[in-house]
Amino acid sequence: LIEEKEFIFIDETSFRTAMTPFYGYAKAGESCTATTKVNGEEYFMFTAITKSRVLGYQIFRKEHTAEDFGAFMVGLLENNKEIIEERSKYIIFLDNAPIHTADFLKPFLKRLNIFWNAPYSPFLNPIEEFFGNCKRNFRKKYVLNTVGIVEKIHGSIQEIVPACLYSSYVHSLAYLSDCLQEKSIK
Repeated sequence: LIEEKEFIFIDETSFRTAMTPFYGYAKAGESCTATTKVNGEEYFMFTAITKSRVLGYQIFRKEHTAEDFGAFMVGLLENNKEIIEERSKYIIFLDNAPIHTADFLKPFLKRLNIFWNAPYSPFLNPIEEFFGNCKRNFRKKYVLNTVGIVEKIHGSIQEIVPACLYSSYVHSLAYLSDCLQEKSIK
C-alpha cells in the first residue's frame, strides 16, 4: 500500500515572534542573552507535504478554525488538481484534531482517501519533523517584532530541501511496521 500510493501529510503549527535561537555567541567573558516578550505575536500555518515536496501552505495571523481548514483544503485541491483527477493514487494523512473532523467537513472529506493517524502518534507523521526543521530555520532568523515575520516563515519553509522531506518520511515509516503489529515503540 505504501509503495503504491502517494501520501499527502497535512497538519497545522504555529510560530511566535518570541521564538529565539537555542544558541548564540558573545564576546569572550560575556554572557549570551536574548530578551523576548513572554509569548510574542503568534502566527498559525496549515501545510501539506509529500515525501518529495511542499504542496502548499497558508499562514494566518489569528487562531485557525475548521472553516479555515476547509478553505485551505479547497485551495490545495484547486492548485493540485491531480489529487482529485487521480483520487485513487493519493491518501491524505490527517490527525484527529477537532478542526479536521468538524461535522460540516465530513461530506467533503468523504470524497477523498483519508488515513487518520492514531491518537498521540505524531512520530508517525513526517510533517511533525518538517515543522521542527521549519522552526529551527525560523529561530535562526530571530525576530522580536512582527515586521517581516511572514517573510521569515516563508523563508524557513523554502530552506527545506526535498532530501529532508524524504528523510522525515523514512524516519516515520521506521515506526509504522511496529505500530501495525501493536508492538511497543522505543
